[in-house]
Amino acid sequence: MSHRKSNCWNFCVILIVSAVFLYAHATISVADDSSTTSLFFPEDIRTQFANSFPIALGSGLAYAGTTEDGAKLFYALTDSGPSSAPAACSIEVVNAVKNFIPLYGLIELKGGRAQVKWLRPLRVEKGIDPEGIALAPDGTLWIAEEQEPSLLQIEIDTGKVLQRLTPGDGIPEILKERKGGKGFEGLTISESGKMYAVLQAPLDIKGKTYSKSKLIRVLEYDLRTKESQMFGYDISGQRYKGADEVKLSAIESLGAGRFYVLERILSGGKAEFTLQLMQVKNATPLKQKKKKKEYEFKKSPFGQKVLPVSRETIHVFTAFAADAKPEGLAVASPDEVYVIEDNDFGIAAGSKCFHKDVPTRIHTFSPQK
Repeated sequence: MSHRKSNCWNFCVILIVSAVFLYAHATISVADDSSTTSLFFPEDIRTQFANSFPIALGSGLAYAGTTEDGAKLFYALTDSGPSSAPAACSIEVVNAVKNFIPLYGLIELKGGRAQVKWLRPLRVEKGIDPEGIALAPDGTLWIAEEQEPSLLQIEIDTGKVLQRLTPGDGIPEILKERKGGKGFEGLTISESGKMYAVLQAPLDIKGKTYSKSKLIRVLEYDLRTKESQMFGYDISGQRYKGADEVKLSAIESLGAGRFYVLERILSGGKAEFTLQLMQVKNATPLKQKKKKKEYEFKKSPFGQKVLPVSRETIHVFTAFAADAKPEGLAVASPDEVYVIEDNDFGIAAGSKCFHKDVPTRIHTFSPQK
């Protein structure tokens, strides 16, 4: 069986088994049964970036299957790179920042060692800021980026963009109203061939709804029919203090309309990360076309009763350091969850140049135990 066909078979079987298991085993875990390892880059990649900055291959993570010898494979990617070079950096580093192109790669995790097998540039235009990645049944990759925001289909072997979906051209136009820098943050593809992308935060329609809104949009896009719809993720509870204090970092399909969502909440200057079990089964599609107001769950300005996606906290992460930025999520089985941290390219505070010793960490969790 070819590697690509094996990936697709693993993709479908894992999602179906996950859905059956989770239906009967949704519990909350507050203590991490976890292990952590740092990414190892082979010498050719280390040499290539020796005079620049650490590669931050932690913006997104997608499970790609298991090899015959038991190694777990993942696709991962960087974001658009550092916005600028600190004052103390050399001209080589300044040029590296200026010319940086988003990267994606394959990670092999075996025996507690996570090694980058290869790294390739995405052949995308300037301004694309990748944040989520998913492996499709046809063997291509889809990437969610937050600036437009947009969804891009990528050829794995070349990094070539096969198609791009943008607001008003493939996906709902109202997504243009995303808050600056807070567009698509996570992406997954279900066993039914539907793609789901989560925004990081509420929309800011006409610059007036961001701070007041109590919902974050979840996009559903059918890869077969090209049709899309959106649902609302409720952030009206007491644990949510405001739009700036909540962030949806990643989403992963478990099959049968069930998903894991990686959620971050800031409280008292500290970040709490939880794994939410989300379902879209009874949620109301958000269908308005006029871009004036945002939906509300209790009293909708559009005269429509709106039900959000249902969800429950099933895991509270305790293994992350205070300054950690977990941003990628992948599921190999219901009790085998992987989270990757974004090291932000080792960006240093003040006038210092990039830190060279900042690793990219992958954590393995068992939320069902």
